[in-house]
Amino acid sequence: MTNPLTAARQALLARLQSISPDNGYLTGAGANVKSGWVNEILQERHHSFPLIVVQPDKSTRQPEAMGGGDITIPMAFNVVGAVQVGIDYEQAIDDLTLDLARCLLSQDLGPLSWGSPGMHSVAIAAPEIFPPGDGLAVATVLVRVEFSILTD
Repeated sequence: MTNPLTAARQALLARLQSISPDNGYLTGAGANVKSGWVNEILQERHHSFPLIVVQPDKSTRQPEAMGGGDITIPMAFNVVGAVQVGIDYEQAIDDLTLDLARCLLSQDLGPLSWGSPGMHSVAIAAPEIFPPGDGLAVATVLVRVEFSILTD
């Protein structure tokens, strides 16, 4: 049996991996999606940009018993996009911000087309852009994603 929490995280990663010009996006960031802690990944020397990191975060929602043995478990992630600082990096962070928003916001009515079974109540927060700093030559954008998983 597949853990529904793992399936939801993998669905999020797969959705982000679809970001490429071939799929109508501005960047090819989908070719460089990682799961883990942003500070650790950015300290690695062997990665390319643009980069997307999916980092666990604390949910603002509480688990709920739904009856019949079903429960709803909230999950939250910080989706962090990073671009290397250089000439016109502002345009690069704008492009990545737009790609993340378009990727994560479904245009579908009803069930989320890219979600795993049981995944619902998806919400994203407004993007937050951060300039280079802390000795890192990257600009970042953070988009918080939260959803619930109905399990049985």
